[in-house]
Amino acid sequence: MVAIIRSFAVIFSLQVLLLYGCSVGSSGRSPEELFSLTVSGLSAREVYHFKAESNSMEQAGKVQMNTAFDGVVQRHNGLQLKQTGGPRLLSAVGDSLGDDNYNPSALLDGLLKAKSEVKLDASRSDAGTACLVITPDAKEATRIWRERLDGQWQSVRSLQPEQSSGWSRLDASKKREIKGRWGKELEQGERVWSDRMNSLAAQASYELLVDRKRLVPISLKETSKLAYRAEGKQTEENRRIMFQFQSFR
Repeated sequence: MVAIIRSFAVIFSLQVLLLYGCSVGSSGRSPEELFSLTVSGLSAREVYHFKAESNSMEQAGKVQMNTAFDGVVQRHNGLQLKQTGGPRLLSAVGDSLGDDNYNPSALLDGLLKAKSEVKLDASRSDAGTACLVITPDAKEATRIWRERLDGQWQSVRSLQPEQSSGWSRLDASKKREIKGRWGKELEQGERVWSDRMNSLAAQASYELLVDRKRLVPISLKETSKLAYRAEGKQTEENRRIMFQFQSFR
C-alpha cells in the first residue's frame, strides 16, 4: 500500500510540473537563471539585428504617437538605430550603454542588475521557448523612463534654427527674429519638461520570449504606465515598445 501511495504521489507531482511549471522550466532552470543566461548569451553575440515599434496612448486610449525603427547592436561599436516611421525622436547612433535605453542588451542587463522580479508564464511556454515576465520596482522603472525621455529632450535642445534648409535665404532681421522666438520657446519648453520629469513616476513590466536551446531572446515587449504633472494637471500615459529579434552572429 505504501508503495502504491508513493507511486501515485510521484505521478501527481509530475502532472503538476507538466501542467503548471511555475518555478522551474523544462530544462530544470529557474526563471531567474534562465533570464541571467539569456542576458549573458545576448551580450556575448558579436552582432545582432532587431526591429522595434513604440507607441504611446493617453488616458482615453487614443494613440498619440507611433514610432518604428530598425536596430543593430555590435559588441564593440554599440547600438545603431534607423528610424523607419513616426516623428523623429531617436538618435541615429548610440554608445555602448545604449542610446536612450533602446539598446536591448543594456536594457535587459539593467533589469538583471536591479534584481527585478522574474516569473515564468507557463501558459505561453513550451519545450522550445520560455515566456518570462520581468517586473522592476517603481524606482527602476522611473529611472529607465527618465533617462530615455531626457535623452529625447536633449536631442530637441540640440536643434538650432540655422539647421533648417531655408535659413541661408533669410535676411539678417528675419534671422534675429526667428532666433529670439526659438530661444523663448526653448525656455518655456525647458520649464514644462522639468516639471514633468520632476513629477514623473513609472510602472513597467516586460515579457521576454526566450529560445531555451540557444539562450537568446526571440521578442521583448515592454508595457509601461507613466504619471506626471503637465500644465498643473496630473496626467497618465501608457507606453509600449515591442522588440523583435531577427538575426544573431
